[in-house]
Amino acid sequence: MVDEFLCDFGVVSERPRHTLSAQLLAMDAPKLEALRDTLTFLVDEVGLPRGKSGVERLLWRLPNLAGNVMRCEAVRARVQYLERSAGMSRPAIAQSLARTPSILNYKEATLESKVHALQGAGLSLAEIGQLVRTRPQLLTFSDARNLQPKLQWLRSCGFSPDQIRRILSRSAMLAANAERIEAMWAFLLTTGLSEEQARTVLTRHPSVFDSSVANNIEPKVRWLLDIGVAQHELPDVLYGCSPLLTLSLSNNLVPKLDVIIRELEPPMERLGSWLRFHNQLITCSLHARLLSRLRFLEHNGSRWSLVQRWSICKPTDAKFAQMADSSLDAFLAFRKRYLADHDLHEPSPDLFVPHLPRHFRLDTQHEHAPAATKPARAETGPAVGSHAHGGVKDAAHGGVEDAARDVADGAHDSSKG
Repeated sequence: MVDEFLCDFGVVSERPRHTLSAQLLAMDAPKLEALRDTLTFLVDEVGLPRGKSGVERLLWRLPNLAGNVMRCEAVRARVQYLERSAGMSRPAIAQSLARTPSILNYKEATLESKVHALQGAGLSLAEIGQLVRTRPQLLTFSDARNLQPKLQWLRSCGFSPDQIRRILSRSAMLAANAERIEAMWAFLLTTGLSEEQARTVLTRHPSVFDSSVANNIEPKVRWLLDIGVAQHELPDVLYGCSPLLTLSLSNNLVPKLDVIIRELEPPMERLGSWLRFHNQLITCSLHARLLSRLRFLEHNGSRWSLVQRWSICKPTDAKFAQMADSSLDAFLAFRKRYLADHDLHEPSPDLFVPHLPRHFRLDTQHEHAPAATKPARAETGPAVGSHAHGGVKDAAHGGVEDAARDVADGAHDSSKG
């Protein structure tokens, strides 16, 4: 009977099947039938797929469902809430449940408080529905301990609802430590970026929120100053070349700059303004974009002027091949061979650093050196929240705390039935 039950819902993987079989064997017939009703509703009416990507994942990640803590009526009520009050279609709900089954742990009142927090940040129900579909884990963060304080902080720093939506859809900013978020905002302003520019940079690259100022961002700023970017050029370089904030300094930026200096001979006396204008050179892929194109020009006998080579990364592959008097197929075949020859790996930075002028070389002690002083809190931005420990601890403690309370309530409710 248990084997037939699991087969009906596509649970075939050995480990989940073994564990779930033991749980199901411990259930009496009425409870097993109630679980069948719940899963049938999720599959037939909501659209949750059978098998690994749906029911199997749900039962494996949500053992209390198999334990019959939540009746079919409770699951139906939560689905209806997401559909009615969060603006989500049933296919979107099925997709969210497949990715984050723990949403079903939360009672409608708890889900409502989280949706209201997102509405308070200026998001419409349609935007919230799409956001939850792509990042359903948003509904697992604690409302009082994490969601509301960070959303309020973003609003107080001037982030628009559209910027907040883009940040939440593309990063785990809500899981980042609150003190780290504040320190990052404060540090970006000390570089000379205006608040508007800092907001734009963080919206473009929200993963920067969870970067360490001392071990990641500050060394890159020092490196830019060391290679000749003037202090007054720094804000424009950070704004115009903002992807560099997400790249590894020792494994990406340093070797790439060496190639740029050696192969493209930029004007070192005005490197900052030159990099800002040719920002794609410092942010592109070293091998797949820059070196493969330079080597193809040599292979093809194409003679480009220095100024033309400065723009080598701008055109599409098809346009580049045309400009090199070749075909797209020929270039792609050459690049495939080139990357295969390099085993698809970036070369060691040590192969490049000796080519750099002495005063342009990276002081590798900077990259991992602890900050001498804690960055000052930005005067323009308030604290993220009273719970400064923030971060994953907030999500893990506060969110699970909410869920545990709701599951306990659900167990109490089901015991009455």
